[in-house]
Amino acid sequence: MSDKNKNISFVPVPFIFCPLPVRDPKDNEWSRETGNSSMILTSSKGIPFGKWGRISLTLLITEALRTGNKELAIGRVGEVLKSVGQSVTGGKSGSITRITNQMNRIGHTYMSFDNNLSDGNIQGIKSINVGIADELELYWSNSQGEGHELQNFLFENRILLSDRFYELIEKHSTPIDLDCYTSMNPLEQDVYSWLVRRMYTLRKPALVKWDHLYTQFGENITPTAKPRFRERFKKALYDVTQRSYHEAKISVENEGIRLYPSPLSIKNEGRLIT
Repeated sequence: MSDKNKNISFVPVPFIFCPLPVRDPKDNEWSRETGNSSMILTSSKGIPFGKWGRISLTLLITEALRTGNKELAIGRVGEVLKSVGQSVTGGKSGSITRITNQMNRIGHTYMSFDNNLSDGNIQGIKSINVGIADELELYWSNSQGEGHELQNFLFENRILLSDRFYELIEKHSTPIDLDCYTSMNPLEQDVYSWLVRRMYTLRKPALVKWDHLYTQFGENITPTAKPRFRERFKKALYDVTQRSYHEAKISVENEGIRLYPSPLSIKNEGRLIT
C-alpha cells in the first residue's frame, strides 16, 4: 500500500523506547527501565495504559503535528471514536468512558525520560522532564448510546499541549499507519511502532536480545514467565509483519530477534525521526 493510501499518524519516540503499561498500574506513578533508557510517569488521575491509552496519545500528537498548533480542538468524544472506526457506546464500560478516561490521564501526565550515554571513558545522561498539557477540557455523558452524547453535549473538548512537549514531538516522532495501529492489541502496537522506528535508523543487521525485550515490552516478568513472554512476543511480531509491515526483514533466534535493514513502512514525513 502506498503512503497516500495510509492514514498516517505519529508516536512520540520516548513512548517507543519505554511503552505505556498494558494494564492499569492503579497508581499515580509508574516507571520503566530498558537498555539505556528509563521513564517515570506521574499523574494525579492515574497513568495512561492499554490500547486506548496508546491510541489517545497518538491521536493528540497527530493532530498537533498536522495543524502545527499546540491548542487542539479534539471534537466530541463520539466523533473521535468514529474517526478511528470504533463504535460509540455509553455506560461505565463503554467506549466513550474508556477514551475520555485515557485522555484525562494523558492531560494530567508529567514525564521524566532519561537516556544514558557512553563514549569510551565518557559517561553521560540526557534527560527530558516535561508535562504533556498545560490545559485540558473534556465533556462526556455516561448515558447508553451515542445519541445522548452527540446531541446534548455542545461543548468542544480541547487540550493545550505544553511548549516543551510540543517541541519534543516535533523533533522526535515516528510515523505509523493509524488504521493498522487501532486494530492491534497493546503488545502489537508497541512491536509495530518499534519496528517502524528501528528501520529508520538501521544500517546493518542487529540482534536485540531477549533480556532487552523483556524489559522494553514486558511488565514484571519473572524467570518462569519468560518462556510465555517469548511466545507472546513472537506471535505479536508475526502478526505485525504479516498484516501491517510486510517489508520488515527479521529472524527469530535463540538469543533474541535479529533485525535487517528493510524498506521503510512509511517514508519520512518531514519529521526528524530520532
